[in-house]
Amino acid sequence: MALFAAGEGVGTALLREDAFAKIWEFTLEPGEQTGVHVHEYDYHFAVVSPSTLRVFAANGTVLFDFEARGTFGLRLLGGELVPIVGELPAALPAAHAVKNVGSTAYREILFESKVSTNATWPRPPGLPERARRLLRSLGDALRSLGQGPAATAGRKAEL
Repeated sequence: MALFAAGEGVGTALLREDAFAKIWEFTLEPGEQTGVHVHEYDYHFAVVSPSTLRVFAANGTVLFDFEARGTFGLRLLGGELVPIVGELPAALPAAHAVKNVGSTAYREILFESKVSTNATWPRPPGLPERARRLLRSLGDALRSLGQGPAATAGRKAEL
């Protein structure tokens, strides 16, 4: 079964959106695959429930499998997503599909930054305060899922 078709987003459920960012919940059951989707922004994701994922190019070619656990960050550069945080085997095209080839359900919280980190890009007024509010909202969302700082106090982070 293919989840979300092209143009419908990059996650299972959009948790929050404003002028600066989108926060998504993304889940894949074992054997489940997304449709081809296109990332339009730099993004980071925190894995809540790890599994093994397979990444496909838009034409269906298998690019790589990886153990999705911990935190990942990707920067969009000319139609390619370049890993900047976490250990991915390679860069990947902005247009791709993903399949859960592991034996457990996969779940992540994905944060898309609509505001470029490029210094030549104009920064909207009030960005620092809005960014703080958005990060508080992300923390609240993670706590409600049992994954925030209060929920993980005293435990080592799973990487």
